[in-house]
Amino acid sequence: MHVIVEVESGLRHGVFGQLAAGDNGLFWPADPAERSKASRRHRSKRSRSPVRVQADTARSEELVGIAVPLWESRRGLTHGLPAYVTAKPLPPEIDRIVTRLDDYADRWHALPVGGCLTVDW
Repeated sequence: MHVIVEVESGLRHGVFGQLAAGDNGLFWPADPAERSKASRRHRSKRSRSPVRVQADTARSEELVGIAVPLWESRRGLTHGLPAYVTAKPLPPEIDRIVTRLDDYADRWHALPVGGCLTVDW
C-alpha cells in the first residue's frame, strides 16, 4: 500500500523513498549488538532533512489510512467507511491511488504461485 500511495502522491521521502535512498533506519535487527551498529550506520548516512522525512512519512500514513478502507469499500470487501474518512473532503490524489490499488490487486491475484509483480519507483 505504501509504495503505491507514495508513487501516486509524489512523496519522495516516505517509507519506500527512504529505502530507495539506502536508508534502512526503519527496520532494526533484533540482536541488540547488531541494532547498535545499525544505528551508528544510520546516523552517519542520514542526509535528507528530518523535517521533510517526517512530513512525507506522516502524509504516507495518512493517505494509506484513507485509501485502504476506501478501496476495500469500493471492492465490496467491507461495508461503510470509518468516520475519519467521511468527516472531511478526500485528498485530491485518493481516486488515483484507489484506481492504482485496483490495478495492482487484480494483477496480484492473477499471478501464478511463484510469480512476481514489479512496481516502478
